[in-house]
Amino acid sequence: MMKFAPNAFLMLALCTGLIACDTEKKSATDAEPASPQGDGNKASDVASDVGKALFDKSLSKKACEILTAAKVAEAFNVPESELKQLKMMGCIYTWEKGDQELHARLSISSIAKTEGRAVTWFKNATKGMSQAETKAAMASIKTKAKKDAKVDSKAKKKIVDKMGDAAIGINSNGGIQFRDIAGLGDEARLQLGDGAVWVRVDNMMFIVTGYKGKQPPPPSLKGADLKNIAKVAMAATKKWTQDTMVERERDAITVAKLVLKGLPKH
Repeated sequence: MMKFAPNAFLMLALCTGLIACDTEKKSATDAEPASPQGDGNKASDVASDVGKALFDKSLSKKACEILTAAKVAEAFNVPESELKQLKMMGCIYTWEKGDQELHARLSISSIAKTEGRAVTWFKNATKGMSQAETKAAMASIKTKAKKDAKVDSKAKKKIVDKMGDAAIGINSNGGIQFRDIAGLGDEARLQLGDGAVWVRVDNMMFIVTGYKGKQPPPPSLKGADLKNIAKVAMAATKKWTQDTMVERERDAITVAKLVLKGLPKH
């Protein structure tokens, strides 16, 4: 059970960063994206994409080919041989030495049929969510996480339940907010809660995170009963994330630039 816990936490943490994507699928699809301003309709999409070569959908399965271990190692000055790679909802690299740690992640969230639809998708996905909307989206993500093939026992489902409930309580507080980042792709926005950077380039949208610095101090579990350990641990992680937000934004932008350089020419 203990070996599974970190994977369950990681799955929920990644899903937290993608809840806007999940919500967006309900209002905008490749077939006919919705937009309150009316942009992204079929006629304007065709017009905006005339003469433009677009990224192929097959790239969505090549995250680790785009963000390679060699590039991450060079950018963050760590030995490539010491990086650990995890292919989960994209591509993740981690490294630890002494009191230092590194993580870099790439998730290719969507490759739209046209650039016009990508513009609409990105606008809707990064418009932010209220506290109530975030809570509902997190509950939906928890339900989907329990259906994952790796969650194949009652014990694992119980762990996801507990961590999901903790994540709902912590991450729904204040909702989800973004702010613009200039000079990155065609448009980019920083998610203020976790330091993830959302980027659109042509018809592709991707999300990156990055951080190299001190490892977080162990959470204080004094007085916490078994039922609340996950909640206490996740609250401590959220506080540490906020305390290191400057570094996370800087390093996520570094990862985003590596991704942009790694994209195939078109």
